[in-house]
Amino acid sequence: MSSLNLNTITLSESDKLIGYENYPKWKLLMEAHGNPKGLGRYCKNRIVVPMEYWQEGDKVQDEHMTTAEENKGEEEEGKEKDDNTPLSTSSMLPKSSKPSKPIISPASEVKFTPLHSPTPLALKYELCESVALSSIIINVVDIYGSGIDPNQKSHITWKLLEEQYGQVNDHTRNT
Repeated sequence: MSSLNLNTITLSESDKLIGYENYPKWKLLMEAHGNPKGLGRYCKNRIVVPMEYWQEGDKVQDEHMTTAEENKGEEEEGKEKDDNTPLSTSSMLPKSSKPSKPIISPASEVKFTPLHSPTPLALKYELCESVALSSIIINVVDIYGSGIDPNQKSHITWKLLEEQYGQVNDHTRNT
């Protein structure tokens, strides 16, 4: 069993995200510091959300989110899955090249959480998700000007910044 020593990523003031002009460097530094800690999976939405993390009354956001138990039932019936079928904990890698949507995993299927596990227990999920989001937020110069909602998940914030600053446009080509 490994111990979990997670600290937020803190870049120097000159490396913090200002906008499109330093986004590629910022992204590279964030990934270089975050991936060894396992935070890249959270920012890129490649984590199975533990069932106990969801509270009564939470709604499944779209048809790609399901429980591993529902997937298990399909697998037992011998049905083949297509690329749009959600993952189960027994098949962690997506069949398509697109990142998968999070699925809900019952706690009974996971007994412990290895360091870089894509199926964390609830406590580790909450801790790592919080550290991933905090790492993004503290490394952006203008948090509110960039449109970041500090109450969102890290993968939503990461995608927002990528869409906002990661796209090549006329302005970035001319600088």
